Amino acid sequence: AMCTYQRPADAARSLAALAAQDLRPELVVVVDNGSDPGTRASVISSPLSVRYVDPGANLGPAGGFHRALRELVEADDDDVVLFLDDDDPLPDDPTLVASLRDRLRADDEGGRLAGVALRGGALDERTGIVASRPGTGEGLVGADHLHGCAFPLYRVGPLRRTDAFDPALFWGFEELAAGRRLLDDGYELGVDAELLAPLVEDREKFRRSGPTRRLAAPSWRHYYRHRNLLRVLRRERAWRAIATTVVVRLLAKPLVHLPVQPRRAWWHLRTNLAAIRAGLGAERRMTADSAHRPT
Repeated sequence: AMCTYQRPADAARSLAALAAQDLRPELVVVVDNGSDPGTRASVISSPLSVRYVDPGANLGPAGGFHRALRELVEADDDDVVLFLDDDDPLPDDPTLVASLRDRLRADDEGGRLAGVALRGGALDERTGIVASRPGTGEGLVGADHLHGCAFPLYRVGPLRRTDAFDPALFWGFEELAAGRRLLDDGYELGVDAELLAPLVEDREKFRRSGPTRRLAAPSWRHYYRHRNLLRVLRRERAWRAIATTVVVRLLAKPLVHLPVQPRRAWWHLRTNLAAIRAGLGAERRMTADSAHRPT
């Protein structure tokens, strides 16, 4: 399953990389959040069996993957589904998807292992910080969610039973919300360090990056990231983490930078207040006229 937004060349490149894998998919569902004719043309020309879906609105990755799962009506619960980003093609190793599939099945005792990926993370319910969990040594390392850019492979059954991907999140921490739903239902998730190791030097996204104290450049992603993190924390009743996130990261941080970066600090403060209000207030589904919808 893949979501794409007005990047036909990237979508075609990702599909080509998927076609180069030894394990070819029975069906690829591509949800085009951009309703782009160029994307449609590049997708349907793929040698793979592709189902192109135009939802008519930008659903974001959360809504797009939720819609893609609805298209897998022919899949059995024990079938597997790989989630791809359109601008993040699979590496040149043609055995990667088969290796992920084999690891998922080999380590699945009692049907509780719902998914594996090259990288995942864990939420600290005291601080609200989501720490990366790349795994170490041999075998799988447990995580409470799998990173979307790390080629997560799930069994279809657990995703269906938990309705894992929440379309109301639109973008940001949708994998965290999905993972927490799976864990709450008794499933497990694993990170495969052995498969990750050969790719660390070639892919910058897999290298460790420490936290930054600087204010990020303004972006629509900032609002969604913090809104969704607060939504996840509220659902988990992680009140201490909510307090820490709001006071330290969303209020104090921009105020500290106000004397040296006044314009950026004010933007962060206004955006953070909007994220706090939406993250801790009543949840509403994303619609075509929703506030803060990116264009």
